[in-house]
Amino acid sequence: MRVLTKKTFVYFLLGSFLAFTSLFSGCSDKDKNVAVTGVSLDVTSDLALNVGESKQLIATVAPADATDKKVTWSNTDVTKVTVDPTGLVKAIAAGEAAVQAKAGDKEASLKVTVIALPVPVLTWSPPGDTHSAQAGGAPFTKAAVLSGVSGCNGTLTYSMANG
Repeated sequence: MRVLTKKTFVYFLLGSFLAFTSLFSGCSDKDKNVAVTGVSLDVTSDLALNVGESKQLIATVAPADATDKKVTWSNTDVTKVTVDPTGLVKAIAAGEAAVQAKAGDKEASLKVTVIALPVPVLTWSPPGDTHSAQAGGAPFTKAAVLSGVSGCNGTLTYSMANG
């Protein structure tokens, strides 16, 4: 009876060992899902763009070994800015919008201000003065004043010569 008990105990230990190893041998680090803990953008302050300009944004997902690092881009006002699936932001019209980069349940956002470029106004000096070039006539000069553009001294002069 004693021998039978020892055999039963050995079989029990062997069976338990095999069950334990088969249960945990299928697990590896690759099977574990690593959750996204954060998303950050390469631009850390508000962004200002002129109408028509573009800026490539880069989103970084943390941790680096997150299982699903796919970033989805969106914005709050497509009439002001657009953002494509790669993070390229394009300024459409004057105003403000937020651009978001989302991975997992984490998100980073950035305020984008779109600035309308000033429309230059061209006025002629002297006003109302008209010239016509005639065959054999002397060249004439007329000045144009450019306003509405910062950083411009405001004067544009051109000459036309007949012939």
